[in-house]
Amino acid sequence: MLLRGVAPLTSAVNLGGQSARSIVAAGANRALSTVGTSGLGPVRPWREETLKVIRVEPDLTIVPTPGPRAPIDFNKLTFSLNVGPVMAVATETKSGWGPIQMVPSGDVLFDPMATVFHYGSAGFEGQACVLDHKGIPRIWDPRANATRFASTCTKLGVTPLPVDDFVGANRDVIVANKSMIPTTEQGSLYLRFFVVGSGAGIGVKVSDQHRLFGLVNPVGSYFPGGLRAISLLATGAYPRAAEKGAGAFKVGGNYSNSFEASGAAKKSGYDEELYLRADRNTIDEAGAANFVLAYEDRGQVTLVSPESPSILPGTTLKRVITLATEELGYKVVRRAPTLKEIGELVSSGVRTESFCTGTAARVAPIGRIRDEVNGRDLVFGDGQVGPIAQKIYDGLASVIGGTHRFSDTMTMAIPAAYRTPDEIAADQAR
Repeated sequence: MLLRGVAPLTSAVNLGGQSARSIVAAGANRALSTVGTSGLGPVRPWREETLKVIRVEPDLTIVPTPGPRAPIDFNKLTFSLNVGPVMAVATETKSGWGPIQMVPSGDVLFDPMATVFHYGSAGFEGQACVLDHKGIPRIWDPRANATRFASTCTKLGVTPLPVDDFVGANRDVIVANKSMIPTTEQGSLYLRFFVVGSGAGIGVKVSDQHRLFGLVNPVGSYFPGGLRAISLLATGAYPRAAEKGAGAFKVGGNYSNSFEASGAAKKSGYDEELYLRADRNTIDEAGAANFVLAYEDRGQVTLVSPESPSILPGTTLKRVITLATEELGYKVVRRAPTLKEIGELVSSGVRTESFCTGTAARVAPIGRIRDEVNGRDLVFGDGQVGPIAQKIYDGLASVIGGTHRFSDTMTMAIPAAYRTPDEIAADQAR
C-alpha cells in the first residue's frame, strides 16, 4: 500500500440514529450510476432507494474527528468550515475507479511523498444545495459539474470519473448529511468534491493512485453581508493564468496562485482582485468568479463576459446566460471587456453595471472598481446593487427555489433528503 495502513474507524458521529462506525450508501458498496439528461432537458427524478447501512473498511487511513463536534449556529452561518459527519471516498489506480464509499469524516493520512504535496495534482468542484419552497433539497444540475470535473481529471492525468457516478455521489452524500442542510433563510449546503494524487513518488509524472473525496459544509454568504455591492481592485500586477495553460480547469494551482493578490486587495479594503491579462487592460476574472459587464442602451440590455482558454467555464455563468437570453430578453456577447471600455461607458451616462458569478457567490454585484492602472475609480450607478444584477439574482433564486419554469431543467431535486420543519429544528438544536 502507498498509504500507511488502515486504522479502525472509531468515531461516534450521529447519523440519524446510526453509528458512524457504519457506512451510509445507496444500496451495497458499489459505484453509483443513474442515467440522467444534460443541457436544458428535464433532469430525471431519482429512483427512491432505501438507504442501507453497511460496514466497510476503506483502503484508506482515516483518523476520526476526536470528541463531540462543536455545535453550529445555523442562524449565524458564514463561509467558514463546518464539515458534515459523512464523506464520500473512492480510489483510482491503473485498473480504474473503485467503488464510491460513504465513510465517517475525519483526517486522512497520506504518504509524505504523495504527488499532491510536491507537484500540486489536485482538482475540485463546488456545488450548492438549497431547500426549495416545499422544503425539498435541490442542487443545480450536477451533470454540468460532472462534465467539468471530468475535464479537470483529464488535465491532471486522472481517469475521468463517470458522469453518472459523480451525480450519484452528490446525491448520496447530501442524503447522508441531510441534518446539515440549512433553511433557505440561513444559507446553503456547500458540496466540495475533489481529487488528489495520493500515490507516492519522486519523479515528475502522473501519480499512480488518486483519491476522490466528497464533503459537505453548511455556509452563509460568500461575501459577508448578503447581497450587496462589492468592490474590486485592478492592479494589473497579478495575471491569473497563462492562455492555454491550466486557467480553464478547476485545479488547485489556479487558486493558490491567487492568495497573494486576494490578500493584498483585502488588506487595501477591497473585496477581491480583478484579474487583468498581460496588457493590463483586458479583464479575465473577478477573484474566483466569472466577470460580467452589463449595460443598457436604448432599452436593450447587453451582457459582456470573457471567454478564452485561460478562463474557467462557469456553470453558474451558463445559467445566467440562459436566464438572461431566454427569460429576460437580454443580449449576451462572449468577449473580454476592458477597463478602457468600462471607463467610456461609465463616463457616457449609459446605464452600466457589472457583477461576478460563481457557485458560492451566485451573483455578486460590483459597485466600484479601483483602476490602479489608470489611477481612477470606476463607479457603477450609485455604487449599490443595480436593477440588472438584481433581476439575475432574483431569477436564479426562483430557479433553485423550485418556482421557475427552468427549475426542472436547471436543478435536481433530492426528495430522499427532505425533512419536516420539526425535524430541521431538532437537527439544529443538537
